[in-house]
Amino acid sequence: MYFSVMSKINRLRNKRLYLVLVFVIIMCYFMMDSCMDEIGMGWVTNLKVTKESEKIKCYDLKVENVIQNLESSEVAINRSIFFVETSCHNEEFSINPRQACAIESAAKMNPNFEVYLLIPSPVTSLEGMKAYFQKLASYPNFKIRYINMTTFFVKTPLEHWYQSGNLKYSYWPQSHASDILRYTLLWKFGGIYMDLDVVIMRSLEQVTNFAGAESLNDVAAGIMSFSHNHKISSLTMNDLVNNFRGYDWGWNGPGVITRSLRKYCGDCKMWKLRMTLIVLPQY
Repeated sequence: MYFSVMSKINRLRNKRLYLVLVFVIIMCYFMMDSCMDEIGMGWVTNLKVTKESEKIKCYDLKVENVIQNLESSEVAINRSIFFVETSCHNEEFSINPRQACAIESAAKMNPNFEVYLLIPSPVTSLEGMKAYFQKLASYPNFKIRYINMTTFFVKTPLEHWYQSGNLKYSYWPQSHASDILRYTLLWKFGGIYMDLDVVIMRSLEQVTNFAGAESLNDVAAGIMSFSHNHKISSLTMNDLVNNFRGYDWGWNGPGVITRSLRKYCGDCKMWKLRMTLIVLPQY
């Protein structure tokens, strides 16, 4: 009788231990991403090429391109405004009226700045843009250029990161391509980055080192300016290299500038961020 009772107790104990072990494994699985991020290894949980990376396969195409390559030597340091359009365009490249309006507003209101529309997809025809191109081309400071993603990141903090194929681990590769391009452009040249839905009503030529507020706690990445070699710009590049998350849509955009600003000013709140960089209010 004694041995029978002890056997039942041991079986019950083993069953409980088994359930506890299963529970711990499940908790570790769900906590793995955050744990990895805490020790700076969040990228380990996402080292696989996603099916969404097909959306940027055009970046690697070697085909005839009717758009002139962007040359670093032509870009005016601290005197350029950058727009990027990261979709793949198999043949014709086109933009919509809202995007054309954003580009025109930048060129019109900032005649002493070069205004670039930058495209990482090879383009064989501009016929789809014909309705707007003639108007935009009437501004002498407007330029449309092709960014060769294979060479653009050479001699930048993202050189090895990009060559290692990290962008292809993203579930939003076109959006994240826009993120890494905006921060790299500002790191390389200084100036202003703007999303293609940002229409400005006045000149930005006398304003530098600014960003917009996304919320009471976060800074937006849709319009930003850094002077060349600014410390915050370097922090954004380091953040992308060390903390990129292909599974998080906003982490690599507004998350980068927010974390970098807080690091720059000692994990400060929004009110203190405004003392570090001009943080424009929401409208």
